[in-house]
Amino acid sequence: FLNAEAGKFKRYVNGADYRISLTRYYGTGEEENDYSGMDGPNIEMDDWGLFLWAERQYLDASGDKAWLKEKTRQGTVYEATLHGVAEAIAKNLEASPKGGLIMKRDSSIWESNDDVKHYAFTTLMAARGLADFSMIARAAGRLADARKYAKLAARVELGFQRAFTDPKKGVVGDLESAKTGYVDSSVIEALNMGEIGGNDNPLAQRTLQTLRQLKLPSGGYRRTGGSDPY
Repeated sequence: FLNAEAGKFKRYVNGADYRISLTRYYGTGEEENDYSGMDGPNIEMDDWGLFLWAERQYLDASGDKAWLKEKTRQGTVYEATLHGVAEAIAKNLEASPKGGLIMKRDSSIWESNDDVKHYAFTTLMAARGLADFSMIARAAGRLADARKYAKLAARVELGFQRAFTDPKKGVVGDLESAKTGYVDSSVIEALNMGEIGGNDNPLAQRTLQTLRQLKLPSGGYRRTGGSDPY
């Protein structure tokens, strides 16, 4: 990922010099952001937080701190992660109407390039990823960075919990659809990532109850509610 050729769509992400693709890659490693017949490309900033989570998972499982000093096409692994991922997230945060910080509108997990929103999933991944980057920085011996991003992660976690939770529905999928009864299965990751406590937490229970609306008679679950066959 850190040796791939990303950063083609900076104008959509506040000029951030990002290193992780906003959608996917061609086989050559070049960033590919499909338009799907729409005026603009898919801009999925949840990818950045997911990358930080994956990097922390690798470090925890392997103990391979030396990897952080290896060279990429632009700087070491640590430098590329700091400047091209963690800082890119920070540059695309905005104040939540209820306090804390949330990520700006994007296409997010469902590639909604024709209907960008403030998606819970993108902010959730930002909170998780920044907290993980704080631990990556600590592993690299960069304690000032570790403290800085731990504090930023806490502000994003606060923003997530205040902006994307409903006393009756639990975690909602996005701000724009929060009052319409729209149900988004991606919010299950708030439980999996430990952002709202365990399954016995009242908020988690309400979230699970809401997601049961997506269960299909044939088994399994739909991605979202509504009439869209996607």
